Amino acid sequence: MSAARDSIPHEAQRTPPRSAAANLLANYTRYLRAVHDTELIRYRVTPAGTLTEQSAHHDPSRNELLTVRCSLARTAMWAAVGELQDLRRYLTPQPDLALLLTGKPDADLAAFLRHAAVTVIWPSDRYAFSRLEPNR
Repeated sequence: MSAARDSIPHEAQRTPPRSAAANLLANYTRYLRAVHDTELIRYRVTPAGTLTEQSAHHDPSRNELLTVRCSLARTAMWAAVGELQDLRRYLTPQPDLALLLTGKPDADLAAFLRHAAVTVIWPSDRYAFSRLEPNR
């Protein structure tokens, strides 16, 4: 496993979903700086035996590993939870998990994410974000 640490936002190949994710992440980053005086750290991980690099962001003030999804589709939530659980094992102490979404998930998806111990974060207006914490 190799891990690299750098600042955000990441300027990867820009497709519409990647641009939306980058914009959402940039807005959340500005919010964290202004309201909570903290910075996100971007981690890139290449698990041993793979060629695929995965990345996630870490909020050190909350010890929270965060990934972004611009889709509220159930399959996107499943993939995000698996990705977070996979990447969490590379960090010590192990962080809590968080998912940054474009909007509030419906009640059933919120229940799934709560059961998976994932905090859900979404924009509640232009300069604020809401959180739904899991039962820990």
